[in-house]
Amino acid sequence: MQKQTILFNLDDTLAYCNRYFAQVIDKFAEQMTVWFDSVSIDEFKRKQLEIDIKAIGKHGLASARFPESFVGTYNYFCDLMGREKEKEETDYLRQLGNQVFEIPVEPIPYMNETLTALKEEGHELYLHTGVMRPISKGKLPSWNSLHTLRIGSLFPNIKIPRLCRIY
Repeated sequence: MQKQTILFNLDDTLAYCNRYFAQVIDKFAEQMTVWFDSVSIDEFKRKQLEIDIKAIGKHGLASARFPESFVGTYNYFCDLMGREKEKEETDYLRQLGNQVFEIPVEPIPYMNETLTALKEEGHELYLHTGVMRPISKGKLPSWNSLHTLRIGSLFPNIKIPRLCRIY
């Protein structure tokens, strides 16, 4: 068999990622209905996504971007509804948004077996993640690094966010 160079994306290819963002967004939208009871959960989610996408286009995947999309959505609805902005509420929203980087990582089923088999077959494996360094440094260590995924030995020279050869 011909040896191949194989590129893996970390997020939602080797480890679950988007499900954690969805969980935190759900908590955010539910909290917003407490403060703005005439607005639907879907409206909060749409506005948060709109603000988040604009920020990604402008700032990339900087670590503060995601929690700030919660604050931006809150500010938007405060302005729209004529409600006074409360520092305690914006602080809470930032804290809530940062929770996504504290959730223990969960590998995709059969990730370890697949990577090990590919390595044993002699393939060159590379890891890529599109996150910026501040998120990576916040995300991976708080998720107990790649060691938690039991693939640390497969990724000894990881450098994020660049494309990295994993062994």
